[in-house]
Amino acid sequence: MSAAVIQSSHSDDFKKPQSAPRDYAFVREWNDAVRLAQQHWIWSYIMDEKYPLHPAAQALVSADNPTREPVHIADVGCGNGTWLLDLYRKMPQTMCDKVFYVGTDLSSDYLPPTGDMPQNMTFSTLDLYGDMPADFIGKFDVVHIRMFAVVVKGNDPTSLLQNVVKMLKPGGILQWDEMAVASCRAIASINGVSTMASEEWIKALFEKFKISFDSSYEWILHLSEYFETVGLKIVDSVHMECPKELRRTMTSNIITASENLSRSMSRDESWIGKWSAMMAEVNQGVCMVQDTVMVVGQKPTIS
Repeated sequence: MSAAVIQSSHSDDFKKPQSAPRDYAFVREWNDAVRLAQQHWIWSYIMDEKYPLHPAAQALVSADNPTREPVHIADVGCGNGTWLLDLYRKMPQTMCDKVFYVGTDLSSDYLPPTGDMPQNMTFSTLDLYGDMPADFIGKFDVVHIRMFAVVVKGNDPTSLLQNVVKMLKPGGILQWDEMAVASCRAIASINGVSTMASEEWIKALFEKFKISFDSSYEWILHLSEYFETVGLKIVDSVHMECPKELRRTMTSNIITASENLSRSMSRDESWIGKWSAMMAEVNQGVCMVQDTVMVVGQKPTIS
């Protein structure tokens, strides 16, 4: 990613996804937009009352909050805007005209047409590794990030976090939701079914990830420490395993994401063979799951 490119997506033309921006891992296609919607449902199911907005962030947008100032919420890397739309739908009626929603993404391909959105919801493009727009600095009460594993560079989210913290007001909340990618594992939900091919595929996939994205993803397990490094006070740190009843759904999401990601990586006959063997096991009942991680931090107030 290079310098920030900010442009409005205020157009009623719903663009067909074409190609991903430079340095973006995913290929932009409609089936991947469907994956993002499923991904949001998975997070909502696992995190329950802490989703889409963590209770600490909910307190900032509560009608009981003594401040009369408008509340600004940003979802960076918003994809197709599902998280913001879910939050908007669940916002108390008394707060509807007091909350403003901003969704940003590196690409405009999935951003909803503004003409279809509520008047207090806007979308635009933003490169978090570029310069932060002046009108975003110190503007937001809540900033949300989800699934940036293949976005973070060099196995270190510090520079990205430093830029995101600039967006927060004093006392503002950052909520980061991430899959613990390195926890990916194959589980035989049916006795006697082998997971060997699936485990080999996971191993091969991570080797490709290390080469293509220069990351082992260990930073995800230390995300709260990185929060503290950039001056955020930890409010909550959650690490959850996938519930048994959700394993099959998560498997389909992981496979869809991996199939998309592999298009930007080399795919030789060996890889194709591993993929086919893995799919054969999945069709016999093998599931692939990852743990979910949520870290919530607060920017210090001005004393």
